[in-house]
Amino acid sequence: MPSTKRPSVEMSIDESLLVSLRNPNPATCEFFGDAIARHRVDVCWVENRFSSFTPLRNVTLGGLVSNFLVEHEVRQEKQENGLIYSDLHGRRKDDFAQTVCAAVYDIDHRHKFGAVVEQREREGYVGATHTTFNHGKRLTLEEADKCIDWLRDNAGSSITPFTDELARQFLPELRDVRALDGGKWTRVDGKTVYRFEHAPEDRLRAIYFLDENIPLAEVGQDGCRAIYHHIGRERYGDDYDRKCENPARIQWTPSCRPDAPHELEVHRGNLIPWRPAWEFIKADVEKRRLEDAARAAQRLKDPPKDVAEISHYLQFISPDSPRAEWLSVVLGVHNETKGSEDGRALVHSWSAGAPRLYNPEDLDANIWDWATANERDGSRYTMASIVHHAMKHPQFKRYRPRLKTVRSIHPDEYQAMLDSELLK
Repeated sequence: MPSTKRPSVEMSIDESLLVSLRNPNPATCEFFGDAIARHRVDVCWVENRFSSFTPLRNVTLGGLVSNFLVEHEVRQEKQENGLIYSDLHGRRKDDFAQTVCAAVYDIDHRHKFGAVVEQREREGYVGATHTTFNHGKRLTLEEADKCIDWLRDNAGSSITPFTDELARQFLPELRDVRALDGGKWTRVDGKTVYRFEHAPEDRLRAIYFLDENIPLAEVGQDGCRAIYHHIGRERYGDDYDRKCENPARIQWTPSCRPDAPHELEVHRGNLIPWRPAWEFIKADVEKRRLEDAARAAQRLKDPPKDVAEISHYLQFISPDSPRAEWLSVVLGVHNETKGSEDGRALVHSWSAGAPRLYNPEDLDANIWDWATANERDGSRYTMASIVHHAMKHPQFKRYRPRLKTVRSIHPDEYQAMLDSELLK
């Protein structure tokens, strides 16, 4: 089962670590100010991506920064010593997050470290900015139209192939740029692009501590993500990794490769408020919830023929049910549809009926694709599982196949149907 993977298990707390996290040192209190240094947050710590997590609840911002965010650690791999800026109970899944205490943005190469630091100093919000470990990106694809316009303006002709020198001028923010495919456009996944190879690309991470923890029970998963993007887009446009929106995402503490350049800046000031952002976007979030629920209900009423029976029963099961029940239904649909795309679309439509909990990335990667790769483990959930949950509904009705039209049926066959249960 996906929900019983080892990395999701909550581990016991290291009391010695808690002492230093709950009691910021005098230098930290002087740097931030006593009130900010002693601001309480709830986070989780992981040793590596395979390990279980340790909850660090009711710790201080100053203690967290002085223990995890003051210098880079030299490592061969980045995936060691990570923080999750939310309070998880039981498992390392977004659905198990109770609160979120920080907004973290992985920013792409279009933003220089110095420029981001200057911007943050002007804003005056508490947190940290640091270069992250090499994310390993070595290939950049650029749209052909953009490249052709640049070549026309800078190389004298739109048909001039990219030389390595021109490629370096076109992408000055990247290191060791080299044009591929003879400097000419090519087709990738149906798109016309130019391809450029370069040195591994580093990104920046900007951490903003919130003035109070965001309660997921109040704003919902979708509301929390909307707050995250509202704060992020005001500062970085769309130039950040959207996956950082997930409450249970691991954010690796500052690290770098041996002999690699690295930078880190800790920012003092005020804690960034999230409630003004929530009040600004709340009406749109609630409107989108109603629209998503309506679309989901409509799709369930008109499903593909091969999943019509399953769709019928899903109308009697709330997607807002406990995760264990929701998971058994999803795996039941997967088993009955043999992991088909129609089955995937159906569980998405059904799950979207609970927009506060609906997480399409989690459903695809951690549930549906997992079940496809581990078919034997998920096969114990069947149509019986789906019907079992549907029968709990007070208005439950058994599935009856719909007849297309009466006119297309022979009179004798029609009379036989009238005498059967099909038309009753």
